[in-house]
Order: sequence, then structure tokens, then C-alpha cells
Amino acid sequence: MRRARRAALRFDAMNAEGEQGVSCTVCHQIDPANLGKPESFTAGFKINDRDQIYGPHRDPFPMPMRMHTGRTPTYAPHMTESALVRNLPHRDHAHA
Repeated sequence: MRRARRAALRFDAMNAEGEQGVSCTVCHQIDPANLGKPESFTAGFKINDRDQIYGPHRDPFPMPMRMHTGRTPTYAPHMTESALVRNLPHRDHAHA
């Protein structure tokens, strides 16, 4: 049985945890298209409109991410580039 597709993440529809700051799914959906360009520095980055969530790992096990977010984890090398970090508030991933 196929699950219904979820709508793209809407900033005004985040849960209570997300309202406390930027949720993980927002940052992990940033498309690499304009990273490092001035227009991306003040939240002018693009959010992908596919059911993908980016990460630094090749061949991740997809089911937990699909089950919890409705998105497919996808390897994306830009997740480790400084251009991505310049656009984000400080987040200590070691303690997330």
C-alpha cells in the first residue's frame, strides 16, 4: 500500500519544537543551487520541493527517515560544505 505524499514543509506549520528555532528538516532540505551566493546569506536559500532530505552519508537506510518525516534520505555533498553553514544559525550537532 502506498502512503500519501506529504505536502512540502511550511514554515508556518511547524510543530512546537520547530517553533523554538529552525528544525532539522529545514536545513536538511536546503538545495545547493545558490549556496555561497550573496542572495543565500539571509535565508535566501532554496528549499527543495521533492520528497528528499539531504545528508552527508552515502546509502543511508531510508525507512526511519521516511517513517518520521515522509522524506527519503539522499546523499548530498553540500551538507558538509561551508557555504551551507554560513546560512544557518549555530547548531551543535554533537548534542542535538
